[in-house]
Amino acid sequence: DDFYGSSVVNHSQVLLGSLTSPPPPGSVQTIVILVPDRGDNVTFVFSLRMCDEEHNCGQPSNIVTANLEYIPEPVYADNTKTWVIVGCVVGVVVLVAILAAVFYAKIWRPKSKKVITPRKSSQSVVGDTNPSFVPSVRS
Repeated sequence: DDFYGSSVVNHSQVLLGSLTSPPPPGSVQTIVILVPDRGDNVTFVFSLRMCDEEHNCGQPSNIVTANLEYIPEPVYADNTKTWVIVGCVVGVVVLVAILAAVFYAKIWRPKSKKVITPRKSSQSVVGDTNPSFVPSVRS
C-alpha cells in the first residue's frame, strides 16, 4: 500500500491524546482517532512516522491493519400479537374444561340414592315411662 499517498490524521480526528505534545522518551503514548465512514466492510491501514521540529522525519513504523465490518442492530420482533393469541387459546381451553366439569357433575354423573336411616333418640320412649300410654295407629 502507498503510505506516502494515503490520508494523514489531523487534529479534528483525535478523540484522545495529542499529535503535537509527545510524552517523555520511553513513555507509552495512546492516541484514539475517529475513522471516517467508508461503507459496510472496510480495512484501514495505520502506520506512524515521527518528525521533529525541523521536519526531519523517520521511516514509517510497522504497518497495522484494522478490518471494520458493519454489524446491524438486532431486530426484535413484536410478540404482542403472539401473546394475545396464546392468551385467548388458553382462556378458551380453561373455559371448556370448567364447563365440561360442571356438565359432568350436573348431568352425566349418576344420581346416588341416599338412604336415610332414623336416628335412635336419646330420650326414652313415652310408653316406657308412662304405664297408661296406649299407642294408637292412624291410617
